[in-house]
Amino acid sequence: MLVLLALATNAFQLSTHTLQATSAPVYSRAAISDVSASSTKHNLRAAGTTALAALAILTTPMPAFAKGGGGGGGGGGGGHSSHSRHYSRSSSSSDSDFGTTVLVYGGVGTLQVAKSVYDDHVFKKAKARQKALLFQLAESPITSPSPLSGIYRGGSKESDNGDQDITSTLNFHEDGTLTGYGYDSEDGSYTVTDGRWAVLDGSLQATVTWTERYSSRGGFEVLVQGSAVLDGVMRINARFTSSKGVRGTFALRWLRSGVDNATRNMGSAQ
Repeated sequence: MLVLLALATNAFQLSTHTLQATSAPVYSRAAISDVSASSTKHNLRAAGTTALAALAILTTPMPAFAKGGGGGGGGGGGGHSSHSRHYSRSSSSSDSDFGTTVLVYGGVGTLQVAKSVYDDHVFKKAKARQKALLFQLAESPITSPSPLSGIYRGGSKESDNGDQDITSTLNFHEDGTLTGYGYDSEDGSYTVTDGRWAVLDGSLQATVTWTERYSSRGGFEVLVQGSAVLDGVMRINARFTSSKGVRGTFALRWLRSGVDNATRNMGSAQ
């Protein structure tokens, strides 16, 4: 709007200077009034036309120049002027592209930092909840038979859409501790640490929690909390939180007793 106002003002001033510089005979007051009115209308028309032209120029999209081509200097006279305009526009376009690139990467970088901070916060809260649950399970007396130890298989549903097949060998000890190891189809092998189980408040299901420690992907931890169904087909339903920012759920079904040597060998081969 400032540009339009400046152009309109210039047009009005030019028209006024032209009128004053022209020699004219002396007219009567009425005649001068008519001339002034006519001149004013002319000046307003000129200002309006200039403003509209400026608006048309400002709203016309700039052409996109392909790399290495477009907007050549042209032959004969005026080649230098055309080249200068092209260079100026190309430079402006390059600066604009660079600025856009900086903003895009800067925005992506900011989002990544924010996500990392958020994921770290969520994992620390999950760690605190697990610590409290471990204490509660350790204080609970063991009044029921332990869940079945052996090989469990199932699958996960994960927040990054990296759902995987799971094979776990879990050992439920009579003192309420839980140990084992396993293998995920995508993340590889892991060991089960800080595991405990207990039946809380007379429930028909055992509450379970453990930590899975992976050596793949630079090493990470997964905190698990869930329940083990004690009657009928032995199964475990749980949710997890990873130190990599992935969360989700998984379900396991008891397959058979014993150890899974294939899973153990896959783990030792990594």
